[in-house]
Amino acid sequence: MNAMTPTHGSLPLHRQTRQFLPAWLLLATLLATGCDSGPAVYPIHGKLTVSSGDPSPLAGHSIEIVSRENNQIRSFASINPDGTFEIESLIEGKLVKGALPGDYAGRVIFTDDHPAQRHQAMQLVPPKYLNIDSSNLSLKVPSDSDIEWNLVP
Repeated sequence: MNAMTPTHGSLPLHRQTRQFLPAWLLLATLLATGCDSGPAVYPIHGKLTVSSGDPSPLAGHSIEIVSRENNQIRSFASINPDGTFEIESLIEGKLVKGALPGDYAGRVIFTDDHPAQRHQAMQLVPPKYLNIDSSNLSLKVPSDSDIEWNLVP
């Protein structure tokens, strides 16, 4: 050991640093990633059925669910041609698949993109399903099974 090497106890300081470097790196990684990855989000899949049997005119329109405890908590899904949907939520600025736990009410939302398609979809969905308060569409998150909503007149 040369006279210029700083020491702590009997070991050169750079050797002590090398001994504890893996532990410091692990600690720094844990602190950087954090212990909390955000609120728990649960996957929600569902299917809409309509009295005509063909939900394809609903493709591209949306489902909205609203928390019964806090109406500021809302999640959405785009309806697929077969009537299926997968709920997504905007949480802490990120779009994630699923929804926060709780009781929700649901409704159908028509897009304004294509008036002819909107008109066709409106023929399938009774007006009560367009309003959270009258739709009677509900779900609990987390759910043990996929959601099935039958949009009957």
